[in-house]
Amino acid sequence: MRPILIGYRGSGKTTVGRLLAERLGCGWVDTDAIIEQDAGRTVVELFEDEGEALFRDREGDALREALQMPETIISLGGGAVTFEPSREMLKLSDRPRVYLQCTVEELARRIETDTFKRPALHGTDAASEVATVLEQRLHLYDAVATHTIDVTHHTPEHIVTQIERLLRQ
Repeated sequence: MRPILIGYRGSGKTTVGRLLAERLGCGWVDTDAIIEQDAGRTVVELFEDEGEALFRDREGDALREALQMPETIISLGGGAVTFEPSREMLKLSDRPRVYLQCTVEELARRIETDTFKRPALHGTDAASEVATVLEQRLHLYDAVATHTIDVTHHTPEHIVTQIERLLRQ
C-alpha cells in the first residue's frame, strides 16, 4: 500500500508526492486534481461558487476514488481532514498516513511565494490565516496521521528519503 500525504497547504504534499512516486516507480494522484477534472473547474472557482461545505463533499468523493488506487500515492487537500466522512475513510484505511508538519512562519512564506493560488479561507494575510486555521486543524491532522515528519527545514528529496524509511519499517 502506498502512503497518503496530509498537511496544511504549502507543506509540500504535491512536490513530495510526485518525487516519491518517481522514486518508488508507482502512481501519484492529488485529490484536488480529481476534483477539478470531475467538475471541469478549478478549486478556487468551486470554493467561490459552491462554498466550502459543498467543496468538502466533492473532496470526500475524490478521496474515496483515490483510495481505490492501491499502488498510487495520494496527496490530500489541506482541509480534507475537517470533513468527518473523510477523516473516517482515512482512519479506516490501512495505508500509512504521513502528516507533513511545518511551522506557521514557513507555511506562510511558502504560500505567499506560491504561484499556484488556493482559496483564502479568512481573507487575512498569510501568516494570520495559517496560524488561525492550523490551530483549528492540528488535532485533526494528528488524529488521522500514522506518522509525522517535520518538513520545515528539509528539501523535498530529504523528506522523500524519510518517507521511504518509514515505509520499510
